[in-house]
Amino acid sequence: MTGRFRPIASYLKEAAGLISDQFLEKYKHPVLLWPQAGDWIEDTAFQFETFSSEYSEELPGAISPSTESQIAETVVVEILKQASSAPTNMICVGRAANNDIVLANNTVSKLHTYFLVTEKGDSYDIVDANSTNGTVVNNKQLVAYKNQPLVNRDNINFGPSIQMVYMTPQGFYELLQQLHRSGLT
Repeated sequence: MTGRFRPIASYLKEAAGLISDQFLEKYKHPVLLWPQAGDWIEDTAFQFETFSSEYSEELPGAISPSTESQIAETVVVEILKQASSAPTNMICVGRAANNDIVLANNTVSKLHTYFLVTEKGDSYDIVDANSTNGTVVNNKQLVAYKNQPLVNRDNINFGPSIQMVYMTPQGFYELLQQLHRSGLT
């Protein structure tokens, strides 16, 4: 792994001291959550529980030790263009070192897929770059070179080995807030 990969704990610490507007000013781009030890994101407690847009002391309930361990091992991948990479209109994902997001896994193509910012600039599409092992969004195989709009919490598989969850900036902040209220810091 190279590029903008950080543990979720570092974002939890940052978000704990920021109101949503401050967080969204700093993190204007979406992220991919890459669970390394189980898919805690699909836990129903995290799917259906919602809160106001700011941190408070209200606790939604304890997180089990096994789920807490899974959360701690989750990696956050920022969907950002690297200054030195081309082409400039795509955020490229693949195994090759010249991609914006490098996934060093032999089931990922050299250029596997790419993200495009929509014309309005407020959302992202994903496009499979005719990868060998395919890209799947919410259990639907993408057609090569056909744009697929993304929404918060879409599940993305880059080939058979790498599963991630797409989060909008607001959705990511709300998840961090929820984790904070559950007792994680």
